Amino acid sequence: MPGRRPSDYAVPDAPWGRRRSVYLQNGSDPVVWWSPGLALHRPDWLHTPPARDVSTAMRWYPLVTFWQVACDLAGADGVPDGYGHRYGAMPTSAWAEITRPPGWTAAESRRLARHLTA
Repeated sequence: MPGRRPSDYAVPDAPWGRRRSVYLQNGSDPVVWWSPGLALHRPDWLHTPPARDVSTAMRWYPLVTFWQVACDLAGADGVPDGYGHRYGAMPTSAWAEITRPPGWTAAESRRLARHLTA
């Protein structure tokens, strides 16, 4: 199940199975999207509506998109949390969603997130 915000864990609206996993990704994270195949093949991620942090003007052009995303790799960590390769405290809510510790609350997730980002 992909997730960018804790509310994304409810998409799709279906019960979690016995095995639980979350893929954390920001739409603007070039580390997630870069691949050698970008040079010659339009990626699947451009067939769907873009993520909230990706420009609607993003298009695929042979070789050009490959180099654009490759160059973006250099700055992937130089952006605010929640963009590029900066996930900030997002893993805390994912951890709580996956493990479901007994008695764990959203308030405890927020407290852990504040601790980790301090």
